[in-house]
Amino acid sequence: MHLLFWLSLIPLTTKWMGETNFEKNTVIAYAILLLLCGVSYTILQITIEKSNELSEDLKCAFGAVKRKGLISVICYSSAIPLAYVHTAISGALFALVAVMWLVPDKNIEKALKKRDD
Repeated sequence: MHLLFWLSLIPLTTKWMGETNFEKNTVIAYAILLLLCGVSYTILQITIEKSNELSEDLKCAFGAVKRKGLISVICYSSAIPLAYVHTAISGALFALVAVMWLVPDKNIEKALKKRDD
């Protein structure tokens, strides 16, 4: 529910950012929201890992996803002060994270296949 709450605010902040032509304050608000989404996703992932016994292969695969999550949180955290320099830098960091998550990670799928075999 924590993650869903923060995700539900994305359309509002996206519209606000568009209406104000990417002013610093709206870009910062958007970066803070994305940071909160990233943190809540990390909390969800840790909760899932703790509530299930995972094989070593699956733990290793989750490690790759954790790296993506950590990179995301670092990019979103960096986007906040960089918005004061230029909002396009923050926008580029947002796009970088989006592209990074669009590239599929086959490690979890491979680990699940190993476990089933």
